[in-house]
Amino acid sequence: MARFGPELPNFSCQFLDRKTTDNLKGTLRRIETEIGEVLGDFPVGNILSSISSIIEPTKYNYLPDTVFSTFDAIAERYDTSVLGQYKKCLIIRLIGEIDSKIATLNLPQSVLAVYPETLGILVGDLLSVADQDYLANSDAIIRELRLTSTRSLPCGSRMVDNCAYLTKSIYRNNGKLNNLKCLWFVYARLGGLAPLYRTHIDSRFLKDFNETGWETSYLRIADLLRCNPKIRGVVGTTWYYDPQLDTISPWLGKLRRHHQENGAYLRRDGRGEIHTQRAIATSRTRRKLYEKGEYIPTCYTLIWARRDLLRWADTVIDKLTEVIDRLNPG
Repeated sequence: MARFGPELPNFSCQFLDRKTTDNLKGTLRRIETEIGEVLGDFPVGNILSSISSIIEPTKYNYLPDTVFSTFDAIAERYDTSVLGQYKKCLIIRLIGEIDSKIATLNLPQSVLAVYPETLGILVGDLLSVADQDYLANSDAIIRELRLTSTRSLPCGSRMVDNCAYLTKSIYRNNGKLNNLKCLWFVYARLGGLAPLYRTHIDSRFLKDFNETGWETSYLRIADLLRCNPKIRGVVGTTWYYDPQLDTISPWLGKLRRHHQENGAYLRRDGRGEIHTQRAIATSRTRRKLYEKGEYIPTCYTLIWARRDLLRWADTVIDKLTEVIDRLNPG
């Protein structure tokens, strides 16, 4: 039987319990048995090496071409079940390397504390989803590979891409005055185009997608910034930064205003089918307004400079300390 690499008898992950670890090892053994020839022809180690060799900063969804060319080659020769098994091998191997990778990162305890739940959900998907359906679209495999390779970090309601950047187009093609305002912000407040944390959401982690969860997530990001002084700030791009939501979906509008009131810069990017699909997918109100032509979803980029975000976080902590002191006067 051809093998893709040594079995992992000591496979472990500090964030998973023994039962879950044993289930992962059992899945690994099953896949080695069932698709050993494939794993021999397309060594998983090659992909792991290509991911490890990524030079940052990168685009938020970047993975080496080797990853996708390998998937395409397997898809041409085998059915979708085999490709799904191969992807499971990749993820299991990466989970087995998380401890050593995290040891090289300067992660605060607040972020480390999110890993057990995050990996628990991720592994639950891996163990429960049928091989042929596992990470069947490119967005899903990018998300999972970046998360398990620590290119993305869990922060609760927000995922953070570890080392991203802005392109010069951020202060172009948006009208002269807007371009100048953005240019000033990027260089006077942010200090440059890179490196940055880029935030995004994962639909599996939306239980804390509310005002309290949002604040907690950004406090974790502030902890990350304190541990990594080279990072200039945080950027996010989404339809729910749209000022139209102040009246349509007020709580979402409040989240954006909260950032702007604390120094963040908002740039209008424009409209598009994908933004429309996402904006009306979970809201009857937004869908009805869109169908009546009273709301056209628009994408915005929000940039929060390091010093402004940390200043906000310090204010929150000071207020919390005052509350605790009042409750415990002794």
